[in-house]
Amino acid sequence: MVGVMVCDNGDEMRSKIASYVYDLCKGKERMVVAVSGGSMPGFLSGLSEAGVDLSKWDIFFCDERLVPLDSDDSNFKACQFFTRFARVHAVQTDLEPMEALKDYEKRFIEVGGHLDLALLGCGPDGHTASLFPQHPIFADTNPAPFRIVLDSPKPPPKRITFSRFALANTDHTIYIAAGASKAPLFATLFFRDSSSSILLSSSLPDLPVAKIAGRISSVWFIDTAAARHIPPFLAEEESLY
Repeated sequence: MVGVMVCDNGDEMRSKIASYVYDLCKGKERMVVAVSGGSMPGFLSGLSEAGVDLSKWDIFFCDERLVPLDSDDSNFKACQFFTRFARVHAVQTDLEPMEALKDYEKRFIEVGGHLDLALLGCGPDGHTASLFPQHPIFADTNPAPFRIVLDSPKPPPKRITFSRFALANTDHTIYIAAGASKAPLFATLFFRDSSSSILLSSSLPDLPVAKIAGRISSVWFIDTAAARHIPPFLAEEESLY
C-alpha cells in the first residue's frame, strides 16, 4: 500500500506523522527502526507526546556520515534526542570504514537483521539514505544490509548506508519531504491505477525513491510546497487507512 498525505505546515506534518506512527507501533513489543538526519528529526519531535513508546525501539541510521559523532554533519548528533527514550545504535565513526561497517552489521543482526520501519527523507534528485541515482551502490542488489560509500555526490564523501536490498525489504517505510525544490520529483513519482490504488511510477527505474518502498506499506508525508504539482486526487487522507 502506498499513501500520500499533503500537510499545510510543519506542525500539521509533525502531528500526522506522530499519529500514523502510533497506530503502526500499537501492540508491538519491539520495533527495529531506521531514522534519517537532515531536517527529519524536527518532524519526529512529537512521537513521544503522541504516546509512541520509544523505549521499545532499537534505532539504527538509514545512513551516517563518517565524521565525529559530535560533528554538525553527524546524523547521530541530529537525532540525539532519541537517546533519552530509545536504544540508539550509533555507527562507530572513529573506526576504519570496513571495520565500522562490520561492527554495525553485527549489532543489526543481533536485533534480528530486519527493519520494521524506516523513516526516510529524499532529495530533489530522488536519492534516499546515501543511495544516489546512477551510483553503483544503488545498483548493487547484494543482500548484505549495509554499504560503504566513499564518493558520495553530496559532502561529506565517506558514509555508511543501509543497502537497497535492506530498505526494500523493510516492512513499512515513511518518507518525509518538504520544500519547493522537490516539487518536480513528485510531479511524476505517483499515479493511480485502474483500481484507484496509488502506485510509484515504474518509468523512473534509476530513482531510489521510486524503487524503495515498504513490503507492507509506504506512506509519504509531503508539505504543500513539495506537493504543488501533484494532482489533487492523489493526495487523499483516506488512502492512508
